[in-house]
Amino acid sequence: MFQKATPRGQVRLGEIVHVDVAGEDVALYLVDGRVLATSNICPHAYCLLHENGVVYGENVECSCHGSTFKIETGENVNPPSSNPLATFPAEVRDGEVFIDVSAVQAPPSGRTEAV
Repeated sequence: MFQKATPRGQVRLGEIVHVDVAGEDVALYLVDGRVLATSNICPHAYCLLHENGVVYGENVECSCHGSTFKIETGENVNPPSSNPLATFPAEVRDGEVFIDVSAVQAPPSGRTEAV
């Protein structure tokens, strides 16, 4: 079930916006003109991405230890984390961002690219 998270204007290119949706800690991003949503918590050491994350194009890096994830899919592309980052469906309607935290999407565990 989609729930209102924040006005669309709050989500800006290169930034990580933290929202709480139904008790779920969510990070929002603007990638290629689309609003995307992931867990705000890095699966490696549980650092908060809105405080410790850096967006590089379509990826987010947790600066606590350097783990990097594809924002759209949550796939881990750089260790030390071997786990994916949970993602959530996001929609923009009437200038508002809506997130469905009940439909968490996680790719297969492990890195997807050779290092």
